[in-house]
Amino acid sequence: MAPSVGQLAAGQGVAWDDLGTLSTVFPFKHLKASEDQESPTWLLNKLQQFVAALKDQAHVAALWPGLTPSQLAHLTATLQLLHEPAPELHVKWQQEFGCALLPLKPASAAAALQPDHVALYLMLPDSWTFKTHSYPSVTQFASHSSSTSRLYVGTVAAAQYSSLIDTMDTIIKQQENLKAEDKKTGQKKSHFQRTPDFIESVIKAALLHLPAESDASANAGDEGSSSLFDTEIISINPPRGGCTDVGKHTGACPKGTSWPVLRSVFEVRDP
Repeated sequence: MAPSVGQLAAGQGVAWDDLGTLSTVFPFKHLKASEDQESPTWLLNKLQQFVAALKDQAHVAALWPGLTPSQLAHLTATLQLLHEPAPELHVKWQQEFGCALLPLKPASAAAALQPDHVALYLMLPDSWTFKTHSYPSVTQFASHSSSTSRLYVGTVAAAQYSSLIDTMDTIIKQQENLKAEDKKTGQKKSHFQRTPDFIESVIKAALLHLPAESDASANAGDEGSSSLFDTEIISINPPRGGCTDVGKHTGACPKGTSWPVLRSVFEVRDP
């Protein structure tokens, strides 16, 4: 059960800047459809202010009728975890690719394949549907996500999670550069696309190219050492397909992904 636009806008202490901010969450028909693909962290701040107003039980009935104390406690804990993650573990927002990478520790020791490892899941808005979105003097079209999918992509030692993120960023940049070269040469070396399944391929390639923990420790602070990625292009498998491309295409508008991606992370369940 989600709060209504009126409840969010009326939340005491919530500094919703304008209707444009709210329209990222609610598709107002009299405003332009959201194209927001900024990091969802700013939305986390807004949502945290709203939930803070709910800590006074007197406000709950007015702002979010039907919200139970256990639901409020779960929402508060999740927000705190996302807003103040552990130093070594954090959500990797990939909203410009329509997903987020979530490292999860198994709910029980029996579920752990290896000690001190985390399971890696891609959380992605799914079931995008074509909608007519009108605002004054213009008929505009937009896409809206109506469900969430979770895609398991592997495990990694918690201590190497930061290295995984760095390697992912390197591979994404390499693939984007290859795409630019492909346009000039007419070749097809890049698999770059703005889809969750592209990120899945990137993660699996990054897992295969992580430095050993002993090597990473030995090279820490060595500014003179050259990176493997300075010379080597890491190949990735072609994306599996089946996911929606959320990028901007000729004559089209990018999908507003910031809120759907943030919402998908809140729908995660224990592995």
